[in-house]
Amino acid sequence: QIDPGEHAPEAAAARELREETGQLVDSKSLQLIGVWQAHVATSLRQYIMMIYKGTSPGTKETALHLEPSEVRSAAWISTDVARILSESKSPDCAKVHVPVHTFVEEKRGVFTAETRQKGNKRALRERSLPLHEIHRSLADGHRFGIRMWLATKKN
Repeated sequence: QIDPGEHAPEAAAARELREETGQLVDSKSLQLIGVWQAHVATSLRQYIMMIYKGTSPGTKETALHLEPSEVRSAAWISTDVARILSESKSPDCAKVHVPVHTFVEEKRGVFTAETRQKGNKRALRERSLPLHEIHRSLADGHRFGIRMWLATKKN
């Protein structure tokens, strides 16, 4: 979402990335690689998702700091996994698992992970999810964004 005072969508994209994942990217380095338009039938809302490619100093070893009110889970994935996730058809690879950073609910007053979110009853942990389960959780817009990113890898 572009906030008041932000004059470029790239600035909003960099801010959103930082707020939702803790990852930093220079807004001037972002390249627009796709635009997805959709509507939410239940709320009669339209939205436009602008997909950017950029470079972050983050790596697989860089901790993700997810905002629980906005992000349910996140993962560093390889190009091969991205190709599978970009397909419309669900993959037939039940034995393939991907490490995912995800929030878990507090159970009986005990957090199931060491990382706590202040003022929030959720904890962040890493767990391994089957690839077909991750694929099932993606919306068409997510898959479109992945395909646009993959298209830039061919150049």
